[in-house]
Amino acid sequence: MDLSSYVAMKAMSPMIKPFVEWFAAGFGPAHEAKAVLEEAAIVIGRYRDVSGSADVSTFTADATDVALDMVDALLGDDTEPVFSAFHLYIDFLLETGRWSGSNADYHQVHAMLCEDGIEDVPTPALLVPRIPLDEEIQAFEATPLVRHALSLLAWVGRGKAVTATGALRLADIEPAAASVGISAIGTRKRFDEMESLMPGVGEPDELTGSSPTYQVRTMREVPLLNPLWEAMQTSGMLETGVTKVAPARPLGAPGISDQEKLEAYRALLTCFLRIWAGEFETRQILGHELGMLVLSVLAAGASAAPAPVQMLQAMETPPGATAEENILGRAMAKAFNRELLFLMEQGLLTSDTHFRTPRHLNRCLVEGFPGFIEGEYEDAQFPDRDRGQGGNSEAVRPAWKEKPASIYQLKIMLHRSSPPIWRRVLVPSGIQLSELHEIIQSAFGWWDSHMHEFRVGGWNGPSYAPAEYDMSDFGERSRDESRTRLSEVMLAVGEKITYTYDFGDDWEHRIVLEKILEASAAATLPLCTGGRGLAPTDDSGGIWGWAEKVEASTDPEHPEHEETREWLGLSPDEILDPKYFDKNDVNEIFRARAGLLLGHDWLAGPISPPAK
Repeated sequence: MDLSSYVAMKAMSPMIKPFVEWFAAGFGPAHEAKAVLEEAAIVIGRYRDVSGSADVSTFTADATDVALDMVDALLGDDTEPVFSAFHLYIDFLLETGRWSGSNADYHQVHAMLCEDGIEDVPTPALLVPRIPLDEEIQAFEATPLVRHALSLLAWVGRGKAVTATGALRLADIEPAAASVGISAIGTRKRFDEMESLMPGVGEPDELTGSSPTYQVRTMREVPLLNPLWEAMQTSGMLETGVTKVAPARPLGAPGISDQEKLEAYRALLTCFLRIWAGEFETRQILGHELGMLVLSVLAAGASAAPAPVQMLQAMETPPGATAEENILGRAMAKAFNRELLFLMEQGLLTSDTHFRTPRHLNRCLVEGFPGFIEGEYEDAQFPDRDRGQGGNSEAVRPAWKEKPASIYQLKIMLHRSSPPIWRRVLVPSGIQLSELHEIIQSAFGWWDSHMHEFRVGGWNGPSYAPAEYDMSDFGERSRDESRTRLSEVMLAVGEKITYTYDFGDDWEHRIVLEKILEASAAATLPLCTGGRGLAPTDDSGGIWGWAEKVEASTDPEHPEHEETREWLGLSPDEILDPKYFDKNDVNEIFRARAGLLLGHDWLAGPISPPAK
């Protein structure tokens, strides 16, 4: 160990014990954890030399970039285990609350470490086969995951009560989980730090197959139940109101055709795969790399070139590597194996000499991951779908023609929020999507500290983002939002687009064009004319994380009541009201940012200056 690494390791000494406990809980034997820290110290030592900072709990992108280059020059082809160890270390800091920098710093460094990762694994183009209607329905209904969904739907019956945040009540977690074959109990118990990283009493025993009983504080912590519940909501199987959740339309109801039933199954599986894959990113710990690898196996399994089962052994013991050199490889193999077993239990993957994906899932993969997984449709019923482009893609939209300037009335809703959170705004039809981005940020009080994109025509349609974003690693390159007018992508009343902010928390905004109004020479735009619900705080963990924070902050008996109130910055006598909304607050922000939002010749006539 050189001097820089030695000094870094000494500085990291307060982190050794918690890191060892964290590593042993999810990756491997405790004695291997120190070897990982010693590898990470090689990068951290160079970072300290470059930045002059003695802090080992936060790292900035610029200094990290230089440090990684120094390690690359030092080690040449042997950098992978060192970079992986450093990546694991920053994930440990974030997961255990020891990361002292900003979330933006973490995500920049995290993205840098992912640049040369598993996302480069190519995925084959898939054929979406023509399957007879009755045969495809039977295939879906024989899939364990679909059977779990139908069982959960039966448990919901005519409806179940939900909390003000849209979650099932603690008392209902046990029967809901039991309906999908999971043993879980809702509790208000506060877990210690390490237990909170993996809610419940432990992982299933891989040798005996025995399952644990999960002790959870919210249904979001229950494996399988949470992504399945979300998929049923997103696909339209379940409808969640302010106080109750109920089936949107029972699949066995009179008048339901076989085609409608099939579409419901397809939508459910497509949504589930997307939500399940999205959870890899939020796990942080090797999540991105693991998610890309598992998706690649699913895609390959649906092609003529499936992945061999021996790949697991190759990950655990790569040629020429000693056991000490492959600590992280074994940790990844363990997590990878766990995910593959889950897919096989749910009927989404099979194995013999190779991993294979049932052919009725090909469509779900193609439509769920456009750009990453390409597809060709054998079924002539979908002539407009070609190589992963959806039926509402740009190819079938009418050509946009310049129109006289007008005003759009938009309703912007936070998807899956309960109680609903939305804003109604008036904007010039000729604004660029980059300007609409600024308006949405202001209307919801976001900090604009994360990436974002607009998507037109659903998951399969084109996306629009800042020109500097490079999404090529994900199989697609977004169009430049600053060169696209709103009136190019929204042509008629009733049309919808989505705006997603922060790909980790995944704040999805559904935007609907409600009215097209005549332009006014004296209009002060943008203008908020209505809305509902308190906007979430940035970096609060997505719609479910925000719901949990609202619940914790308003319940004095909640184990995280004081901690959450402090995080939200609430004074002792201040009450967080999730239903609060005042359009004047939004318009005040619009006026305060007039130089940014109103500094454009959007309308034919002049725009009145904002009120003083």
